[in-house]
Amino acid sequence: MGQPAPHFPTQTPDDLKRKLHSLPASPTTSSSSITDRLARAHHNTREILKSAAQMTDAYFLYTPSQIWLAAFMIADKPLAEFYLETKLGGPQQQQQGSPLYELRTKLLRTLTDCSHLLQAYKPLASDPDQKKNLRRIRKKLTHCQNPDKAGVAGQKRIPAAAAAVAAAGDPATSESEMERLAKKRKLDGGQPNDIFGGELVTQRTKEAQQPQ
Repeated sequence: MGQPAPHFPTQTPDDLKRKLHSLPASPTTSSSSITDRLARAHHNTREILKSAAQMTDAYFLYTPSQIWLAAFMIADKPLAEFYLETKLGGPQQQQQGSPLYELRTKLLRTLTDCSHLLQAYKPLASDPDQKKNLRRIRKKLTHCQNPDKAGVAGQKRIPAAAAAVAAAGDPATSESEMERLAKKRKLDGGQPNDIFGGELVTQRTKEAQQPQ
């Protein structure tokens, strides 16, 4: 079990082992084996550090050691509190006003706040609203990164719209609609529209050439 903490030289490996085996059961595992419990706590802590800790503001607000201890508390709170007691002592071993008592109180408050932040993270798979919003953002990003493809897609839709009108069965309407679409393509010059507008210098030149 290692060496005792410097503030508690009376700790012995047998005492620590006995306290470890007498901890309340963890809600995350049903196994009574302490080895399985430690392995499960280690795995869950790693998963939190790889997901919630990376996707929240945790690293802007807390130190790495505070983050992993908070993740450890989420994974197995009794086990994490036992670890802290081996280093700082438990409430029954301290008196109010002592340095260790104040340190332990402040640390537990910080770890609790950090654990709340980590638990507030929702994976994308469990949040349909976030997935929908990300799809919308991805669609806009693709449109901005590939404006030429967006213009080509728009041109392809024009003949399709004309064909749909023609299939409606009204010859007069279909012919006029097709003429309008053809005229629009001619005015566009057969080139995809610039979604960000034309050249600024060209526009200023045209404005300067217009009679006042």
